[in-house]
Amino acid sequence: ALGDPEPPPTSDANALVEATAAFIVALARTVAPLVIVVDDLQWIDPISREVLVRVAVEANRVPVLIVGTVRTTVEETLVLRRLLHAVPDEGLDRIALSTFEESSLQELVRSYVGQTVPPSMIRWAAGVSEGTPLGILEVMGALIDGGALWPHWGTWKFDLDKAQAIPLPGGVTGWLENRVAGLPAATVRVLQVAASLGSRFRSDRVARVVEVSVDDLGFAMVDAGRAGLIELDRDGRAGFVHETVREAVLRSLPAMQRRSLHTSVAQSLEEEGTDDPEVVFAVARHYAAGDPTAVPKKRLGAAMRAARAALRALDHESSLEFLEQ
Repeated sequence: ALGDPEPPPTSDANALVEATAAFIVALARTVAPLVIVVDDLQWIDPISREVLVRVAVEANRVPVLIVGTVRTTVEETLVLRRLLHAVPDEGLDRIALSTFEESSLQELVRSYVGQTVPPSMIRWAAGVSEGTPLGILEVMGALIDGGALWPHWGTWKFDLDKAQAIPLPGGVTGWLENRVAGLPAATVRVLQVAASLGSRFRSDRVARVVEVSVDDLGFAMVDAGRAGLIELDRDGRAGFVHETVREAVLRSLPAMQRRSLHTSVAQSLEEEGTDDPEVVFAVARHYAAGDPTAVPKKRLGAAMRAARAALRALDHESSLEFLEQ
C-alpha cells in the first residue's frame, strides 16, 4: 500500500515485494496488458516503490505501462532515484506540465459555475492553490461556503478581505506549509518577524527587527513573493495572501523563540516614540505575548500607556484588557 515514507524494506518484506511484483508481471503476460497509475510518486512508501522497481525492470519484456505523477522540487525527486535508475532511458518518457494560465482557469471555473467570476478571484485562488484544477475548485468551494464568493445578477462577486479569513481546504493548507518549509532560512526568518507583526506589515518595521536594511530585506521579500506567500497592498504595505500562511510561519517557531520575537518586536515598535494608539496598543500586546521575565518594567509601562490610550478613546473593554496583562 502507498503511505508515508519509511526505512527501506527489510528481508522480511522482500518476499512480499517479490511475490507481488511476480504476480503483476504474470498478470500482464498471461491475462491482459496492464496500466499502473500512481499519483504523487514523491510520497510512495518503500515497499510499494520496490514493487514498482521490479515491475519496471520487466516492463520492456511484458505489456506493462507505469504512469506516475510527481512534483518537481529537488527534495521530492530524490525519492524517485531508486525507481528511475531501474528504467532504461529508452523506456522512460518525461512530460513536464505547467500550471494553468489565467484564461484556462477562468474557462474551468465557468464550466463549473456556469458564469464568469471576477479575474481577481481567479488570480487569488491560483496563488493559494498552486494553480491546479483541483486546488482551484477546492478553494472555490470554501469561498462559496464562507460567503466570500456569491452570485449577483448573472455574475459573481468576490470579497478579498473575507476570503483571506476563511479556512482553506486541508490539501491547500498543507501545500502552503510546504511552500514555507522550502524557503531559505533567511527568508523564513523575515517571514517570522512579519507574521508576528500581523497579516499586514510594513517592510521598514520588519527590517529593524531583523537588523538589516530595507534594501537587503527586499531579497527575502522577492523570494516570498515568488513563492506566492505575500503580496503588496495598494497602500504600499506587504501582506500575507492568507491568514493560513501567517499561521504556518508562526508555527515554524518554537514557543520560546516566538515569545522572544514578540518582545523584540515590542521594543522595536516602542523605539518609534509615537503616540499613535494603534502602535501603543501593538506594543502592549507584543509585550504581553513575549517573555514575561525579559523586561517586566517595560511590559508594565506599555500596558499602562495602552490602558490610558484606550480609556481616552472610550474603549473601556480594551483598557481593562491592558490593565489585566
